[in-house]
Amino acid sequence: MRPSLLSLINSEQSALAALESNDPGIRYHAAWWLGKHRVQNSVPALIRCLHDRRDETSTGGFPLRRQAARSLGLIKDKICVEELVKTLTESDDIQLHEASIRSLINLGSKECIAPLVSYFNSEVQGKPIESLIEAFTLFKAWSIKDKISPYLLDDSARIKGAASAYFYACTNDKAHLAQIFSLLSHDNPFARQSAAFDLARVATLEEGSSIQDANIPNNIKLHVIKEILSRSITSNIEERQTNPKPLSRQEIKWMAIMDQLVAETTNGNLLNQKHQMSPHPPEVSNEK
Repeated sequence: MRPSLLSLINSEQSALAALESNDPGIRYHAAWWLGKHRVQNSVPALIRCLHDRRDETSTGGFPLRRQAARSLGLIKDKICVEELVKTLTESDDIQLHEASIRSLINLGSKECIAPLVSYFNSEVQGKPIESLIEAFTLFKAWSIKDKISPYLLDDSARIKGAASAYFYACTNDKAHLAQIFSLLSHDNPFARQSAAFDLARVATLEEGSSIQDANIPNNIKLHVIKEILSRSITSNIEERQTNPKPLSRQEIKWMAIMDQLVAETTNGNLLNQKHQMSPHPPEVSNEK
């Protein structure tokens, strides 16, 4: 595959046509392009890609299926929920399972809670526990908390952080929040990054203040502050619609901090640390 061929995928029509290519790289890039550009009309084609049997890797994985699952999560059409759920039982590709779970999180449909719990309880080896716990936190699946509690002591800092966020959201026990704060100082940069995302899911504006001085990239800080600020503003949206009120002092403060981070990023201080990191945790990490 020549790089010049990828440049031909530059429209909805060309990307959809490229999904039928004989070149696996072109098909993968087309699926990525459709997700990046949130092409609603591509949902049926991407769903078909979830069942594509070509291009299996030596370890039994299907890269096109994984990318199709990610793209469906970006497009956010809930018609694909059932098909994403099917991948958890119809495929042995753990990376596909994780991609589907993260997309189900993006879709936010509670109809996936029962099948996710069933998958969590299954004997599947190597299933993505961190992603599952994040989903249970979002969907407030508190009925399985006894099965989540062992992960508070897991060897993986990222799984431990996800479990702490789950229990903080469930119980409001500050001890679990303190655990997430401690992980912001972890020696492993990916553990710190993951802890920041945990804060984004459950912390309030006041609780999220420690993110400002954390040793993580500025673009991650921006994401965390944006998520917390958005939740703060929208939590009282109905009241504000009927009884308009100005933003709180804290909300204004955090907007100013966001402006400062944007300015620093624009001036080239994107990372705030020595080594560049991805804006999202990698699919596989060996940290403990």
